Amino acid sequence: MIQLDGLRIIAVLMVLVNHWTGWSLPLFNGRVGVILFFLLSGFLITGILLDNRAHAEQLNVPRRSVLWSFYGRRFLRIFPVYYVVLFIASLFGFLEVSRYIFWHMAYLSNVLFTVQSSWMGDGAHLWSLSVEEQFYIIWPTIILFIPRRWLLPSIIAAIAIAPVTRWAIMQFWGNTYAVWTLTFCLLDALCLGALLAFLKRRSVSAQGTVRTIVYTLTWLGVGLFWGLKVYLQYEGWNPQIWDIASDTFIALMMLGVVYSASEGDQGPLGWLLSLSPVVYLGRISYAIYVVHNFVPKIFWKIAAILGVPETLIPPPMNYILYLVATIAISVISWHLFESKINGLKRYIPYLPSGKESRSAMITSTGDDKEHNNTLQPVEPSETGS
Repeated sequence: MIQLDGLRIIAVLMVLVNHWTGWSLPLFNGRVGVILFFLLSGFLITGILLDNRAHAEQLNVPRRSVLWSFYGRRFLRIFPVYYVVLFIASLFGFLEVSRYIFWHMAYLSNVLFTVQSSWMGDGAHLWSLSVEEQFYIIWPTIILFIPRRWLLPSIIAAIAIAPVTRWAIMQFWGNTYAVWTLTFCLLDALCLGALLAFLKRRSVSAQGTVRTIVYTLTWLGVGLFWGLKVYLQYEGWNPQIWDIASDTFIALMMLGVVYSASEGDQGPLGWLLSLSPVVYLGRISYAIYVVHNFVPKIFWKIAAILGVPETLIPPPMNYILYLVATIAISVISWHLFESKINGLKRYIPYLPSGKESRSAMITSTGDDKEHNNTLQPVEPSETGS
């Protein structure tokens, strides 16, 4: 599913453009980027869990071993580069990071921003990483251990929790930062991705129905999003209504995009997402996201040391240089640091040694008809806005 890597970097670029320039369009802005990435994360993570739950059951392997392997592999992928960036940001004098370092280290940035009712400067983007980590704490246990008949109802209930929680917060608290950043308020995007992963693992004969369901939900999202936007423009803008409803509608719209990319889209979008440079940038997008908000200040500090005045590098040239610097840092991080640590995952298999080949044989021969359309597990990167 290489097109999902391409889709990931598009989501990240939406965030970068929004943060660096303030430029925003209805369907190309930081919020859309983060919703798209949560959708991707929910899809990939749930797919990994569903596949390995099925394999563990077939091979009579305790599901708790899959759970601990999941956490070990996530730790290797996420924590090292994140903590290194926090350390370097503190050294470079980013007070919003160093002053609240333990909040960020504990992946509670979203809670911090809610309590402070502030984005806290250059560390503002760290909230979405906290959302994903908090989601990873709860969601694997649900997917791996609840009875199969409760999987679909649980996913649908989780989707519904988000807009209800946003409504309750706006009704009784009025804290918009909570609505924007707390994990329960973002379960619709994460769990619509989970719903897609669940549906794609139906039998081959059901895939036509799955496609119809996905695109029906997508067009429903399109209608609701633009309908709400036109209504609020006509009746008078109401940010509370927008904050309660818009994330769900955006996630529904993006559902068809993720589905199409996961199927290997053959149109112009699929061609773009499959380009080697785009796929490569998607692969290193985690570091791109983690460092991007710190790059402008570091860039100008270095420019001041070199005696380069800001007037010499006006927009949009400075944005281009930010992007080049961010990508360069991420390339170095990936090849010299992240990929080496990521390689340690071979010591933390989802299934005990000697069982993987049997698991692959079961999947390929279709012994479990419910999962004979199973996708091979893909390790997702993490990012957001």
